[in-house]
Amino acid sequence: MAENLTQPLPENGGVVLEVNAAPGFRMHLAPSEGLPRNVAAPVIDMLYPPGKDARIPIIAVTGTNGKTTTTRLIAHIVKSNGTRVGFTTSDGIYVQNTKLMKGDTTGPVSAEFILRDPTVEFAVLETARGVFYVPD
Repeated sequence: MAENLTQPLPENGGVVLEVNAAPGFRMHLAPSEGLPRNVAAPVIDMLYPPGKDARIPIIAVTGTNGKTTTTRLIAHIVKSNGTRVGFTTSDGIYVQNTKLMKGDTTGPVSAEFILRDPTVEFAVLETARGVFYVPD
């Protein structure tokens, strides 16, 4: 297992053992035998720390021309203030400046992708009419 997740896995000798997008809490909350344990509370507290507002500012950019440039400019300004920014453009989905998905990502599925990311503190969404997600 990786000792330090702030470094890339190849640098620290770590590997991914499991990624569980839907952990089974029921067996802990209502076991067939033994005492129930609230294992969901620590997960929720990690995603949404007590006392921290779970809402984030959102800017949607629409129009005829210049949407991607405007989106990138706004994201850059916000990021320069030390905020972790997620943004969607006609060429991909980004968190900070890391491209997470390639393609025309100016629709609602892409916006949901950014808004579900618990690390994103500010969303800038290029919004085009009629686009859902077209992978390359």
